Amino acid sequence: MSRCTAIQLLLPPESAFVGSTAALIHGIPLPAWMTPSNLIDMAVFDDEAGEHPDRELGRELLVEVAYPPPVGRRVIFGVRHRQWKQDPIGVSLVGGVRVLSPARTWLDLAAMIPADYLVAAGDHVLRTGLSDPDELGFILRWAKRRRGVRTARAVVEMLNPQAESPPESRVRYWLAIGGLPAPEVNGEIVIDGEWFARGDLVFRDEKVVVEYEGIVHATPRMHSYDADRRSLLSARGWTVIVLTSKSLRNPHAMVDSVRSHLAQAREKSLR
Repeated sequence: MSRCTAIQLLLPPESAFVGSTAALIHGIPLPAWMTPSNLIDMAVFDDEAGEHPDRELGRELLVEVAYPPPVGRRVIFGVRHRQWKQDPIGVSLVGGVRVLSPARTWLDLAAMIPADYLVAAGDHVLRTGLSDPDELGFILRWAKRRRGVRTARAVVEMLNPQAESPPESRVRYWLAIGGLPAPEVNGEIVIDGEWFARGDLVFRDEKVVVEYEGIVHATPRMHSYDADRRSLLSARGWTVIVLTSKSLRNPHAMVDSVRSHLAQAREKSLR
């Protein structure tokens, strides 16, 4: 944030941070392979201007439109400049820094990141109250045929403010793409009036719960807790599917595995 504050001092008041930099400022999760700290995205607004296509990430570019007079063109190392048409939502102020709104930032990310990561970003935007479904719908209608809008429109109905982690959101995306029924997100599992667990993705009819085991589960204490909880659920007839980052590297195999467990659970219930 301090770097953005310093850079903003060198730019005209019409400018604002956009793209991956805007996501970083808003706290929207990005893929690990993106390094927004190495690239500052700026936009200078011109009501008559269209959008220039993105250039290769990491490449320093010059501003493509003149700043309002008497300000001359600025060249700043590590800053990628864009000419961007303002949207109706406008610019937000975050810690004194001018940045595109979370809704517009989510739309812009649709042209930059894969769809499963876009779902993770959108879930975070809704869960944290940075935006809401109505505002996202509004920005998608305004976007018309801008880059990434088709992807954004395809996934916006998948967004769920109950999701609590990006990997969990990505798993849910791939399960939906694979044609599986929508699970309950962070559903409570209560058996005979007794609370047993809170599952990441719960298929209640099949008594199957999908759990994503991230780094927070790697401690011996958490590992022991998770194992005890799974044993209790298994004893009550539930199937627990444990996924890790390795599972997301082969999403189609992951979906096939969940589909197979669901089918086995349905067959078991008919016996």
